[in-house]
Amino acid sequence: MFERLGRDGTAGRQLQEDSHDGETAATYVVRRGDNLWSIAAGRVREELASADNAAIARYWRRIIDVNSDRLRSGDPDLIFPGETIVLPDPTTE
Repeated sequence: MFERLGRDGTAGRQLQEDSHDGETAATYVVRRGDNLWSIAAGRVREELASADNAAIARYWRRIIDVNSDRLRSGDPDLIFPGETIVLPDPTTE
C-alpha cells in the first residue's frame, strides 16, 4: 500500500495494489469530495506520461465498467465516502 499526501499535507489517496489473473489492480477508498473522473485523472497522471482528456476518459470508462456491480448507488455519478473501488492498471487497455 502506498499513500500520497494532499496539498495541505494530510493523507491523500490510499491505494492498495493487488494482482489477479495477471492484471495489476489497485483498490481505492472513496473520500468526501471524490468523483470517478478525478480519481481516474489522478491515477492516469501518476502512471502515464501523456495524460490528456482522451486517455483519462478511456480509463474513467474502464473504472465504471469494473465497478458497476460494486457501487452502492448503482450510479457512477453518485459515489459515497467509504466505498472501495477497483482501479485497473492504467498502463493496459
